[in-house]
Amino acid sequence: MTKLEDHLEGIINIFHQYSVRVGHFDTLNKRELKQLITKELPQTLQNTKDQPTIDKIFQDLDADKDGAVSFEEFRALESSLWRGPLSADLGNIRRQLSQPPPAFL
Repeated sequence: MTKLEDHLEGIINIFHQYSVRVGHFDTLNKRELKQLITKELPQTLQNTKDQPTIDKIFQDLDADKDGAVSFEEFRALESSLWRGPLSADLGNIRRQLSQPPPAFL
């Protein structure tokens, strides 16, 4: 497996480490999402211990409003992180995703 493939598999594995804890094994509830963000992204997202911030991130990620975040929905957070530093309290993740991606040469 290449290094990139290894990293992509790592993201999937991290998601599932948290998603299997409670409820459906392929989705994150709000508590699981908070644990994942707090433990796995402490230097990347700001104010992750603040419950209103977590509530906002969860609301933004839960595109189908079913009360759970699927891996497909979680990818929106992953995609937003590629765009640069993200402050969870500075606005809607979905709005950030609507911006054009950075140009690579």
